[in-house]
Amino acid sequence: MGLNLFLVPFIVIFLFFPMTYSEDGVVKQALVRFMDQLAVGNPQRNAWYWGWNLASDPCTSIWQGVTCSDEGYVKVIVLHESSLSGTIDFASLCKAKSLQILSLNRNSLHGFISKDIGACKSLTHLYLSENNFSGDLPSSLGGLENLHWLHVANNKFTGELPNMVHVPGLISLLAENNKFSV
Repeated sequence: MGLNLFLVPFIVIFLFFPMTYSEDGVVKQALVRFMDQLAVGNPQRNAWYWGWNLASDPCTSIWQGVTCSDEGYVKVIVLHESSLSGTIDFASLCKAKSLQILSLNRNSLHGFISKDIGACKSLTHLYLSENNFSGDLPSSLGGLENLHWLHVANNKFTGELPNMVHVPGLISLLAENNKFSV
């Protein structure tokens, strides 16, 4: 029993071109849904405009604002000052389990921050300043144990700031120019 000569080219390909991993279809669908919600006010700038679509991959294609880890998982989404409007679908966004940095500063985003943000367990940096968010910040933010930077300044948030005592690595919390109660 020798080596099947039919398999030799495939073995060579795998040795010289190792497989890259990337987000699965469920995560891609969720990220496209997330982006579609941000482009609601401007149909000309939907997810396709940004390169975010199911026919491509966030880690091997160009999805504007997305950076992936070497292992092929979405790690960073930076879309600040991108003229985005709409609401954030955190239930969809948090399907990207490796997401560490989300920057959406200086857009025209509105609505509230849902408790679903608590599923973004890997988040270390959350930048949502200078938008039109309103309502209370969810208590689930206090469960993001890896969070180091939380910037929500210059919005229309109300209520009390969530208890951040379980976020031991929190370095920076900017929440000025909102309507928080004392």
